[in-house]
Amino acid sequence: MNGYLIGFMKNVDPEDKAKMPTLWVMLIVCSVLTPVYFWKMTEKGQPKLRHIVVSMGAFLVWAYALGGVFESMGWHKPWLASVILALYTLLAGLVPPPKEGDL
Repeated sequence: MNGYLIGFMKNVDPEDKAKMPTLWVMLIVCSVLTPVYFWKMTEKGQPKLRHIVVSMGAFLVWAYALGGVFESMGWHKPWLASVILALYTLLAGLVPPPKEGDL
């Protein structure tokens, strides 16, 4: 959802005073909804905590890669986003699967 919203926001005039607060609200709301979504979607008996932590990290990396508020603040560098995205993808694969009974 955040990707669609960022696409819409690219058409907003950079001088529009509502743009920056809207970008921050979108990032915060989507950051909060990510763990809520995974908590609700995880079936009973399935591990939740690791999945949520890895998913939250992935969301934040993805949000940075898209630009959004980071681009508007001057913090976004496309080359750095590519490096972080590649590294996070590799590192997330190293998280061991939880043992039975783990959260």
